[in-house]
Amino acid sequence: MQQRFSLQNYTVGWVCALPVELAAAAELLDEEHQAHPININDNNIYTLGCMSGHNVVIACLPAGQLGTSSAATVASHMKSTFTSIRFGLMVGIGGGVPSSVSDIRLGDVVVSKPYLEHPGVIQYDFGKTEPSGFKRTGTLNAPPSFLLSAVTTLQANHYRNRSSLLPYISAISSQRRFARSSAGADILFEATYHHVGGATCDQCDKSHMIQRKERESTEVFVHYGTIASGNQVIKNGTTRDELSSKLDGVLCFEMEAAGLMNSFPCLVIRGICDYADSHKNESWQPYAAAVAAAYGKTLLSIIPAAEVAKQDPLHNDKDPGADFVHVEEPGLEAGLANLAQEKNLNLDWRTSIFDLLKLLGLASNFETCEGLAERLHVHIGPTGSAKQNTALHKAVMRELSKSYGRVPLEELCTLLLTADEVEETITEKKRLRNSAGEGKWEKVMESRKKNGRCLNCGSESWKHRGQKCPSNCGKCLYPNHEAPECKFSVRCMECQRSGHMAGDCPVRIRVQGYW
Repeated sequence: MQQRFSLQNYTVGWVCALPVELAAAAELLDEEHQAHPININDNNIYTLGCMSGHNVVIACLPAGQLGTSSAATVASHMKSTFTSIRFGLMVGIGGGVPSSVSDIRLGDVVVSKPYLEHPGVIQYDFGKTEPSGFKRTGTLNAPPSFLLSAVTTLQANHYRNRSSLLPYISAISSQRRFARSSAGADILFEATYHHVGGATCDQCDKSHMIQRKERESTEVFVHYGTIASGNQVIKNGTTRDELSSKLDGVLCFEMEAAGLMNSFPCLVIRGICDYADSHKNESWQPYAAAVAAAYGKTLLSIIPAAEVAKQDPLHNDKDPGADFVHVEEPGLEAGLANLAQEKNLNLDWRTSIFDLLKLLGLASNFETCEGLAERLHVHIGPTGSAKQNTALHKAVMRELSKSYGRVPLEELCTLLLTADEVEETITEKKRLRNSAGEGKWEKVMESRKKNGRCLNCGSESWKHRGQKCPSNCGKCLYPNHEAPECKFSVRCMECQRSGHMAGDCPVRIRVQGYW
């Protein structure tokens, strides 16, 4: 059974744009975790797991909604739901820009890194049109410094042959569609030669191919530099080269990173699946997604979890962002009322803690309230009393009001016990309680035997005048049998609950003023 971790346990946010990128990332998880309930104010669906010692949350853009705005929305929801995320990774495919300076080929990896005055990612289509032509304006943030330090370490390890992507690529290649052999040939045409037609380049004139020297190494090549990001697909070799020249030589084009850099500090990792020309097709996408994911996992493997914990969370409680506004209790009650209407439940959730838990889809019983009181530090009145139930209700509503309007609050769900967990907890508690009670009962029986007392009720044996003990069973308090033959659990004479004797009864202790 998959484990479920608290939302606060996840420190790395991984964003991708396409299903093939999501699949590649999920394949490289060392362990996949159980998903949390869907949040009605968060449209993302998350894949959770552990990768290289880090708890990672992966989200993919909605189908057909690519571009910088969609990426920004996904990242905003992610960091508001997973409030302990320290940094992000934007991992997927991109269109390479081959040049005499950078021998970029299909299946290579490009990683964003500051170059000259550029921060690592350039939004090439954002600016203004002047009489002299288009002028790009604005700038994006660079990746976080500690991520760039990790990149430097990884580069050094590659130089020393101490780090390789191949083990991870080999692992993911067990899925045939991600294998290099499924990608086909790496063909680069002249920038001015356009695609003839069809899904592949079988009909294209091979005389326009650019001949390149075959590489000697089978290792994946990784390039570091600037990445061009914008809301349009580049499918023209001439345009590609012109834009690259104006931007001081970018290494690849993609469509999402510009929406993240200023609000979701991250490193951008792209596997090259085409050359951003008219010959673009999808045959290299799975392998390119695989090598990008492999680099992301390799990078995480050299970042100590302790160092991640030292970084500030991306989420800021004082500035939740435009997507989430702090909801005071009246607004929260309206949201809960809508939830009750949607579920068609007639509950008194405004005053009853039990009905409120039912509305949130949680187990509503004495044991849950007992655990909830401990976890939310509510110590008013005896467990289960009207006083404590009122205090618990206020505490739960207070926690819900902190969640920026997300109902039900997932963070609160991690504090409470689900119905299955309650059953497991009750069973275990009963086992331990019964075990302790049985042990004490055995000592009571030994004492009665030693002192010649009735084994059932504990009175002096002569009082029964040689007849059967008239009392109910002294162990379980049920009639028609005596304690020596009892097969039931010991039951308390004070509160009538099983598992403990009167001397250990919590009700009796509370009444005497010791609780």
